[in-house]
Amino acid sequence: MNDLQFGVNVCLFSGFFCITGGAIFDYLFQPEEKKLLTTHSSTPTHPSKGSPCTFFCGAACIFIGTINWLISAAYAPQSILAAIGSLHLLWKIFWHVWLFGYKITLKNLFGTFCIAGGLLLIVFERPVENEEVQYSLSQLFHFYSSLPYVTYLTCICILYMSFSILIPFVQKQRWMYLEAFLFSSQTAMLGTQSLVLGKTMSTLARLHLERLIELKKPFNLVFFLVVCIFCLISTFFWIWRVGEGRTQYQAIPCIECLDQSLWILFSMVSGGIYFQEFEHFNLHSKLIFTYGCSLLVFGMYFLTRENEPENSDTTLEDLKDAVPLLDFLAEKNSLEHVDEEEQQKVSVIEVFQFISIQKK
Repeated sequence: MNDLQFGVNVCLFSGFFCITGGAIFDYLFQPEEKKLLTTHSSTPTHPSKGSPCTFFCGAACIFIGTINWLISAAYAPQSILAAIGSLHLLWKIFWHVWLFGYKITLKNLFGTFCIAGGLLLIVFERPVENEEVQYSLSQLFHFYSSLPYVTYLTCICILYMSFSILIPFVQKQRWMYLEAFLFSSQTAMLGTQSLVLGKTMSTLARLHLERLIELKKPFNLVFFLVVCIFCLISTFFWIWRVGEGRTQYQAIPCIECLDQSLWILFSMVSGGIYFQEFEHFNLHSKLIFTYGCSLLVFGMYFLTRENEPENSDTTLEDLKDAVPLLDFLAEKNSLEHVDEEEQQKVSVIEVFQFISIQKK
């Protein structure tokens, strides 16, 4: 087993544990209202609080998964590890089916096949004969000052500030989907730097364990600590922004797919530029890689797409029963300005589900 195969296998193993830990925390802390909406049931599927043992099991799973991802980052290219992140959605769907009663649809199965096909193209059609996975200390240090990476950082900083200026205007126009895209893009631009820093940290640890460098030396130790600190900062930034986005744009069914897609995109780009993973790609490899990434995004859309309610004839009069959701509808579009087509069919999944529960 070579370094690439070992890194991929460990990454799959880490994803299982991270998603399992996340599902356990969803099981413990998901609000009762959300449980009713997602399970299409008038009674909770599980108690809202669990034992401390369950909590620590979830924390242990996330910890084990994180450690294993750091190990995999020292052996496999970041662009491949980022692509494998789409496969983690399969673990999540499995746990949500078992814990919350989610229903698997043909769209979910189609999304699964798209993700599998995209991963096969990215991993097995990749020219690895000239690819370097093990880096030296001097390479890792000088990567930060390389022209492509400095240009990339400059571009994402300019885009981040531009989106910050643009978002208030988009909010006034009530373009919710565009606003969510800009917000998620900002999150992924800076949040994915945690992967670059995490892989750098893992590679330094591997070099130390293989006795190729000594972390006790002042320069090596300072470099390692600085990388660790900024890795933690970018990780907490990502977690905070994702939580804000899921709360602020919870009415958008594809918000999770949007976050995952942009995360994978910027992870591949940042890792490929920083670690110079794309330099050995020929035209055929670039086309196959692009097509594989497109399949991943396409598959994630169908994998995270929620089921449409059976009753799609809800009119504006029915919405009056959904008092807690009227504030959301008023913010999205004033009830006095809803046209006839929107009165015949309102395609907000949460509204349909809430009304069906109220009628039971």
